Amino acid sequence: MKRRIEDTIEWAKKTKVNGKPAIDQPGVRCKFAELLAQVEVLKLFNYNVVDNMAKGRSVWAEAYDGMG
Repeated sequence: MKRRIEDTIEWAKKTKVNGKPAIDQPGVRCKFAELLAQVEVLKLFNYNVVDNMAKGRSVWAEAYDGMG
């Protein structure tokens, strides 16, 4: 997922909207930052699940990603 977001960021740097790179449009950088942050949070959730599994703990509640 992170690679796809990064590929899209590269596309947004090269693609023009109203004569400017799409990455420079209002909110675009912010949205990319949000997406990358969500990927990192999900990665940490996964590490937590693996740690709990390794310790023999229940992991069913962690299946919810918490991102609504």
